[in-house]
Amino acid sequence: MAVIQERKNKTGSSFKVTWYQQGVRQKPVTVPTRAEAEQWKRLIELHKGDQNAAGRDLAKVKRTGPTVADVYEHWLERHRGTPYTKQSYQSYWENHLSPALGTLPVSMVTADDIRSIVRTMEEKKRAPKTIRNVVGSLSPILSHAVTYNWITASPWDDRLLPRARTLKVERDQFLSLAEVDLIISGLTAPDPYKIMLATGLRPSELCALDVSDAYLDARQPSIRVTKAIKQDLVNGDYIGEPKSPRSIRTVGLPPSAAEVLRAHVVGRRPAEPLFTQASGPGKSAERVRLRRKRLYQSWQRQVNKLREPVAGKAPALNKKPDLYSLRHTHASLMLDAGMEIWQLSRHLGHSSVTVTEKHYAHLKPDAHYAAAQFAEMAFNPTTVMPAVES
Repeated sequence: MAVIQERKNKTGSSFKVTWYQQGVRQKPVTVPTRAEAEQWKRLIELHKGDQNAAGRDLAKVKRTGPTVADVYEHWLERHRGTPYTKQSYQSYWENHLSPALGTLPVSMVTADDIRSIVRTMEEKKRAPKTIRNVVGSLSPILSHAVTYNWITASPWDDRLLPRARTLKVERDQFLSLAEVDLIISGLTAPDPYKIMLATGLRPSELCALDVSDAYLDARQPSIRVTKAIKQDLVNGDYIGEPKSPRSIRTVGLPPSAAEVLRAHVVGRRPAEPLFTQASGPGKSAERVRLRRKRLYQSWQRQVNKLREPVAGKAPALNKKPDLYSLRHTHASLMLDAGMEIWQLSRHLGHSSVTVTEKHYAHLKPDAHYAAAQFAEMAFNPTTVMPAVES
């Protein structure tokens, strides 16, 4: 493991890279910038302390332009994402991308290099979604290199990524009301889940609600969504802005949901969290804001319990829905009741109607009927099909 030390003097700073090879301290390398020091450090570690091999690679890099690691660092410094997003990118880079591409000049990256990373992750049995997230983060990095004229064109192609599995989403994430009731009825604190089903709120939005966000005595009871729980892998969860500007919205409450919330509002101060959990064991434990982790864990335990065979009988639940299935199920119920896609998009707080159509357009109750109409008219032009009832 190489170490970088900054040395300050009257004219500025220099950076010394020191390391050991087979337990023996090697002669350090001193360079004028941190970027060069980081480059030396990566190459020394890659070649296990062999300074000559590292020097040859460095000379090659200087002839061919910045490495992928250089571009990644330059891009990440300018990225405007949340702390959690940046930490996710750093994790993708350190665990998967850097070992494969870090020291390679960005001008030499090919589609085959990207395919190789995908193949390696597939051999390790990584889920397609994980591979898409990790390898997909290369796309903006390579585009960044094009923007700064380090390469003339990006080798990126979306077809390099594995196709996402849609069968599981279709089968497991859309539940019947009977299946939802089966799960929720076995939970010790069911109210947050009932509100998720009734409103389609994201878990992060639900946990960020305060008492003042619930308007239960208005002519149309509603919840005002203006914030969400955000993740920081270092400092933990915090309350911040919702997922997108369109996520700031007012969500109407059906009367039954308003009554569920009333017990969480009456007699409480406006600034208190709407949903809470005990901070520790015992009845005297302080009540604190409900954490997303608790929300997910309780749901998953109940689902796992229902999927277990009991006394030789078949499991009560054959699906394996995650917590987000309540949001998906809510969306399917709204469409089935006649809500238009653009209305659902605003209701769910999606960034655009395109996002809503991607996930839910196929659930429109008249979609398959309309397709059959058009097919019939195409093959039998004289046929007049009846209109779909609204």
